Amino acid sequence: MKVLVTGATGFLGSHLAKRLAKEGYEVFCPVRREKKIEGCKTFLEDYKNVPFENFNENIDVFFNCIGHISDHLSAKDLWETNVTLQGKLIEAAKKLGAKRYVHISSVSAVGLDSKDSPIKEDDDLGTGLGYGDTKRAGEEVVLGLGKKLEIEVVVLRPTLIYGEMKDGAMDKIYKVLKTPLRMIGTGNQIWHMVHVEDVVDACLLASSKKGVEFQAFNIVGPDPITANEVVKIACETLGLKNKGLKIPTSLAFTIASACQIFWGKKKPPFSKFTCKLLCLSHEYDQTKAREQLGFNPKRSFAREVSSLFSTPRGH
Repeated sequence: MKVLVTGATGFLGSHLAKRLAKEGYEVFCPVRREKKIEGCKTFLEDYKNVPFENFNENIDVFFNCIGHISDHLSAKDLWETNVTLQGKLIEAAKKLGAKRYVHISSVSAVGLDSKDSPIKEDDDLGTGLGYGDTKRAGEEVVLGLGKKLEIEVVVLRPTLIYGEMKDGAMDKIYKVLKTPLRMIGTGNQIWHMVHVEDVVDACLLASSKKGVEFQAFNIVGPDPITANEVVKIACETLGLKNKGLKIPTSLAFTIASACQIFWGKKKPPFSKFTCKLLCLSHEYDQTKAREQLGFNPKRSFAREVSSLFSTPRGH
């Protein structure tokens, strides 16, 4: 079977492309600069004008992992990639003969406010602060065009993805813990993360499962965990003291606002989007993905985190 993976040089996309190749798929990966991806066939693509205009292979499944995750970008820049480009990609998928289109979105598409019960796919939790709003709009474009073009679209909404990769979520937590800072917010807020290999499992299910067309699914790990628990496990593994500087939520939002103003168009070290993500509780409902998609995440953050932090990090 022939498949195409966009965003294959990124965190999720690289893991997905390599897994597909290992399982015997013929994998094509568009890249902006020359780069080899183990077991895959890469080709140059700048995504300008008409994507894949010079790509002549017919494919069966199109995995779309491309999108801006930088919340500091202007509304125009976010919209161009997370919405406008998404329409061009599914139109290109149609021309390539794709029957199934797996679209990677984000749980931020439903908003970033907190909720007393697990968050479901059809909840509305206010603004996604730019990034989440464009992810929701991108979903609407892809789902609408999918029906019009008669391509089976499945939308996956992962939470924060973690796993082994330099500059991934674990590396960011590691860098913070090497400073005196230990907590932003109360520490009791719930972080519901998912291992990258579990997300890859979900992608494979979404590529072939019948009866899930034009649906969106929360893709989360098996164990919601408090921020305090994450810091405790990480500090124990790294041999660091658990006690340190704690920043209240209100002060954190003030700092985030100041950072965005001061850094302007450059990426700030801390943003309002990141602040909401870290300071508020977000637990996601897994029922729909389990019952309809057959998704059962295997990797518990509490079990995985020790080995991830104990891996030499070169700092």
